[in-house]
Amino acid sequence: PKHANFYYSDGKLIIRDEDSVNGVFLCARGPTDVPSGTVFLAGEQVFMVEKVDPFEDEPEDDGTYFFSSPNKEASFRVIQILEGGGKGMIVTSKNDQIVIGREDADMNFPGDPYISGNHLKVEARGDGVGLVDLGSKNGTYVKVSGECELTHGDYLFLGRQLLRVEITN
Repeated sequence: PKHANFYYSDGKLIIRDEDSVNGVFLCARGPTDVPSGTVFLAGEQVFMVEKVDPFEDEPEDDGTYFFSSPNKEASFRVIQILEGGGKGMIVTSKNDQIVIGREDADMNFPGDPYISGNHLKVEARGDGVGLVDLGSKNGTYVKVSGECELTHGDYLFLGRQLLRVEITN
């Protein structure tokens, strides 16, 4: 019933997620470093980024190695979160990046009218991961954890409602 709270603190406008089911999402203002477990939106798709532990190809107790396709090193993966919270498509990074879009991307969503052809790139950055919007028409939104300062012109998603922040004097 209470999704989020807007309030002023020290002359700054703050939004606080009030433990809502779906969260509060802020449009990324530029390249954004995100920790493992961060949830984000592109078009109508919900994603989560996770760091991947280095692969260790160790033999079984009897000295036998498991036979499969060669493992490619990856530093992170992106998981599509389906309606209801289930996992959809899961893609591990190759060349330390994953491009998400409607066409010619690593993760394609051709039926999503709100996602651009090449919407965003998720990339490894040192020990972390970053999100880079590739000039999409509708932006890339990152889930707010706890409280976040807002500025004039910010866009937010609360549930399926898109809000624009207008700060006047």
